[in-house]
Amino acid sequence: MKKSLFFTMIAILMALPPHAANAAGPPDIRVLVIGDAAAISIDGLGFELKAGPHGSRQKAEFGKKLVIRADGKNLIANGKDVGPSLVVTSRERQYGLGDRTFGGELYIYSKPPGSMIIVNKIPLEKYLVGIVGSEISPTWPIESIKAQVVAARTYAMNKMEAPSASVPKRLYDVTSTVSSQVYHGSHVEDARSAAAVRETSGEVLMKDGKIFPAYYHSCCGGKTENAHNVWDGETGPPLVEDSFCARSPAFRWRYSISERDFVKRLSDSGFSIARVQSVATTILSDSPRVQFLLVEDGSGLQMIDARDLRKIFGHTNIKSTWFEVRIVKGSLEFSGKGYGHGVGMCQWGVKGMADEGRGYRDILKFYYSDAEIKRAY
Repeated sequence: MKKSLFFTMIAILMALPPHAANAAGPPDIRVLVIGDAAAISIDGLGFELKAGPHGSRQKAEFGKKLVIRADGKNLIANGKDVGPSLVVTSRERQYGLGDRTFGGELYIYSKPPGSMIIVNKIPLEKYLVGIVGSEISPTWPIESIKAQVVAARTYAMNKMEAPSASVPKRLYDVTSTVSSQVYHGSHVEDARSAAAVRETSGEVLMKDGKIFPAYYHSCCGGKTENAHNVWDGETGPPLVEDSFCARSPAFRWRYSISERDFVKRLSDSGFSIARVQSVATTILSDSPRVQFLLVEDGSGLQMIDARDLRKIFGHTNIKSTWFEVRIVKGSLEFSGKGYGHGVGMCQWGVKGMADEGRGYRDILKFYYSDAEIKRAY
């Protein structure tokens, strides 16, 4: 069975309860914390299992450890076949997965032919407390933490209300990686983060009465980016000149790679390039950032999308698409500015503004000038 068909079928058969925000309080969010695993070991206390979202519950005397492995279509929990999906809860609502800890509930789905995915269902406000320690530092000024919380809450609720084709509607809302928002788990929670979440409870950014994806990134390098240059057809907030992120360690960066390794990495990614003779870049028409890297070898000129280049060589190496490149003594040397896609709020800029005494509402207005702060619940 094709994966897309599998996810469609399981979405229909095992629909989770709705989680739209309402007057009763914050909704729950479903976070994909493991996307592909043949087996997992869960630490906890007083496990309770339910076969599928609508199955009957059963207490499980599994001690403090639950080992689940994928076996074709079904899941095997400590040697017992429990079907294609499973909901795990514990008395303390805390679960250890490797070096990470999560609260709430764990939804586990078989992913044929021999894998599984793990989704953490957790109250949105509790999730946001963990976001702070995952995305920035809880030691930053409290107003910068509040700005991060409101932006993260806005992004999360947008994904919960308007899931895309890449996020099956009934399995999860967001991932725990940079493809959504980084979320390491509940073990990174702290009192200052909890206070920032509590003091901004329910606050989101809205445009024309709608919650939108409030994109943000680590460091813009001095100027934010148009959303359509990162995601085709996407719209984002107006551009801003930003001097507040100058203290970021990634405001300026360098990356060097030997020509041999450069060619091999490109070849492994499907590009046919021999010995590099020259390199150059083309710049976007409405941005200082790079659109294409031009590589000339003996067979001619090849164009590599700068967004793909970051994926191939690693986002932590080529930190942004705002760079220059040259060949020096058999190596390609990149020198650039900023860290991340550059759209929306600059996290290091937020810190810089808070260091100067700006409040979180003013900070958010600087980066999202066409939006308003509203209460979603």
